[in-house]
Amino acid sequence: MLRPTPRLSPGPTQADGVVEYCDADVMRRIRRRSLSNLRSEVEPVPARTLGVFTPRWQQVAPVGSRPELRGSDGVLTVVDQLAGALVPASALESLVLPARVRDYRPGLLDELTAAGEVVWAGRSAGHRDPGSVAFQRLLEEIAAAL
Repeated sequence: MLRPTPRLSPGPTQADGVVEYCDADVMRRIRRRSLSNLRSEVEPVPARTLGVFTPRWQQVAPVGSRPELRGSDGVLTVVDQLAGALVPASALESLVLPARVRDYRPGLLDELTAAGEVVWAGRSAGHRDPGSVAFQRLLEEIAAAL
């Protein structure tokens, strides 16, 4: 049976309980090359390209046009995209959601939170800070456990 040494490192245990070992230098080389390959696949883009891509990816309608997302399904899509991100509470229903959901009305978000499909958490740094909220879709597995 092999034993770990400074030159021989145990890898993860396989499903059948077998432990594989590898020379530590070889493992470092593999990791270094893997990271190098991954870094070469990621390149920065010009600011203009990022500026065009980001609003499209966030489903923000261009000025003068109407959003493509609709109704409560649209609001759920936005909640998924913004999950965990702090959004100024004062801008949420007046700017953020209407720019992404065509027929947005405040009642849509109320319905989703009342139905337990969406949960939110608020944060404020004091009386001068209007506060921010972060939304998260309540996963079915969590809801079933409640």
